[in-house]
Amino acid sequence: MSTDSTTGAKCSDIQVLDTSVGLGKAIVVHLGSINSNNWLPLLVFRKRLMAGEVAPESSKSSVAPTTEASETRTARAIRKTACRPISAAKKQQILDLEPTGMSARVIARQVGTSTSTVKAVCRQAKQPPHRKRRFTDDDLRRAQQLHAQGRTYIEIGLELGFGRDTVSKHLAVTRG
Repeated sequence: MSTDSTTGAKCSDIQVLDTSVGLGKAIVVHLGSINSNNWLPLLVFRKRLMAGEVAPESSKSSVAPTTEASETRTARAIRKTACRPISAAKKQQILDLEPTGMSARVIARQVGTSTSTVKAVCRQAKQPPHRKRRFTDDDLRRAQQLHAQGRTYIEIGLELGFGRDTVSKHLAVTRG
């Protein structure tokens, strides 16, 4: 029990930190006003640290490159935690839990990420991978065959894995 210096009321959720501040004023912290939602990441990290999943960081930083993956070095340089990339292991854990029918919020709590990260990982996994390849001579011959059959540029592009504009550009070069 302590006494609030402004009202004189006795409160059990007030802790007086320091009375040596100038003019006899006390620094008072209302423990009931601390947002406990901010504790969750710390408690999750503490649990992972005690379980041995996370190695404690050394106080001395090395200038020489280490054999560890540079993903963590890059991630620490990003100040906003929401923008930090997550590890491949966490992505795989999210993708393993997603088909079980658990909500994104429950998966996020279990993995230790945000709900929006869980939704983004699931959304990206459902998208087809980007094809980074050139339009080859075989593609051109197949596109000419399909065009001769009366297929549209969109249909040809879908079959070959290219966009309508790419197909039309390459067919126009051969015609003109």
